[in-house]
Amino acid sequence: MRRPDQDRYNDFTTALTRIDAALVAFCRDYGFSMEENANRVPSRILRRGVEPQQVIDIYLEGEWRDMPLESPRFYAFVAGCYSKDVAEPCKLWHMKEDLLRGATLESLDLGLPALLDRSLSLFAEWSTGIVRRRGVEVPNFREIYRERFSS
Repeated sequence: MRRPDQDRYNDFTTALTRIDAALVAFCRDYGFSMEENANRVPSRILRRGVEPQQVIDIYLEGEWRDMPLESPRFYAFVAGCYSKDVAEPCKLWHMKEDLLRGATLESLDLGLPALLDRSLSLFAEWSTGIVRRRGVEVPNFREIYRERFSS
């Protein structure tokens, strides 16, 4: 069954296809995987590794359901790392750096190569030890609620 907001959702998500070719090439070259529009949020999430897991999050700022279709759209680009301790799986340590906020799609597209390069530089610096020493400890909800949501 088709969702009532599907056309509106499609309008907000198709804009990011403009940068997909560059992201797919980056993922191929550097061993990342790419997820599109996670949790019905217009976004691209690139992930690599396990410990620490490296994440690049590119997303539409604001709530698309509340935005007029013709309103200006602004995007964010965030690089982050997550570290999980096998002995304490319900905890995560997280570090992130907002590399771009409030950017138009055009400026995101133009700056994408530099943003991706900067992310790789940060990831090279962020070892597991650094993420755990300087990062923020947060609950690992996926692990906490694993039994409740496993089928």
